[in-house]
Amino acid sequence: MLKAASTFPPINSGYKIIIGGFTAQFFTVGFFTYSVSLFFPLIISELDSDITEIMLGPTFATIIGLVAMPIAGLLLDRYSIRLIMVLGSIFFATGLWGLAKITSATQFIFVFGFTMSIANCLVGSMSSSTLISHWFAKNRGRALGLSAAGTSIGGIALPAAFAFLINLYGWRTTLELFSVSLLLILLPIILFTVRDKPPLAKKEVDTTREDSESLSVKKSIEMTTRDFISIPNFWYLGISLGILFSGYSAVLANLTPYAIDLGLETKDASFFIMIIAINGLLGKLLFGFAADKFPLRTCLVVTQILVLIGFAILASMPSFSLVCLACIVLGLSTGGMLPVWGALMAKLFGLQNYGRATGLMAPIITTCVIPGYSIMGFLYSTSGDYQLSLYLFCISLIIGIALLIPLKVN
Repeated sequence: MLKAASTFPPINSGYKIIIGGFTAQFFTVGFFTYSVSLFFPLIISELDSDITEIMLGPTFATIIGLVAMPIAGLLLDRYSIRLIMVLGSIFFATGLWGLAKITSATQFIFVFGFTMSIANCLVGSMSSSTLISHWFAKNRGRALGLSAAGTSIGGIALPAAFAFLINLYGWRTTLELFSVSLLLILLPIILFTVRDKPPLAKKEVDTTREDSESLSVKKSIEMTTRDFISIPNFWYLGISLGILFSGYSAVLANLTPYAIDLGLETKDASFFIMIIAINGLLGKLLFGFAADKFPLRTCLVVTQILVLIGFAILASMPSFSLVCLACIVLGLSTGGMLPVWGALMAKLFGLQNYGRATGLMAPIITTCVIPGYSIMGFLYSTSGDYQLSLYLFCISLIIGIALLIPLKVN
């Protein structure tokens, strides 16, 4: 039997798992978060629609996700993660092919809302982090960071690829090509690399399993929904992360008009987004390693403080160079938060309940995120600039950081 390496499991086990999680997040997050907006203007033009109507698609997907994420989390804990990710990949490819065939805005809303939300639940970041956490314990943070690096690299590579293909073939053919690529690239990689939770006796896992569950969670083989909502840690962490994502998502969505308000150009905003994406990759790697060396709560507090610093810089209506600095800080912090969050979920709730805990926390975070866009838009309309909303997000982040103080991590 192969012995575990000093830092990671051998290539025939742990490294393959990381490759599978990396690839899944490369395609899902690279498309959903960074690339899908490239298609909207073209869809609007061809279907003779408007942005308000088309935005109902992502809104519908968000609503479905509120229900689907907890269900997917439960499935990940009870059934084969590999099978779920395989089905998710097929569903993702089918949904994209369906989007390429739509002929009305109504079809877009329902096809996008249903297929993309389900695909994201089954083969997105939640599945990957659940998978990684089951295979790694001692080096869980860095494994989660390496896997989550797929989100940043996908965010850099896929938009450029889509822009090239759309210009060459149009948006419908581009979606069809992407659909086929999922079946030819993502699906085989998942089949080859992903394996379900390893037996405890296997030496392929990189460490003993004792540190994967807190003492309070060990008393319960499987937690119920009532168990989760009665644990203060669940609410402290969920609301704190919801506050962070609310401000960050709103700021990222308004980065282009913010840059224009500063007297900069649209291309400058694109440059800022690239800075965030590149430093997000670096943040995942740095904080992934830090999560294995330092207390997880401390690491998460540091990421929150860095976001606060980034917002404060942006609120000062700074120069171009200081905006770049703010984007570097935001990229490092929000990228680094992902592996820390994943490792913390395993520590707080145990591997037995990892998927369900993550799925149940998703609606809390989403509920916090949704108002952020409207708040930023309303305050801009009222004050004429983004300073007030950025200062408000700074205050909310201080509250989010305070919620982490009573968080009990064994």
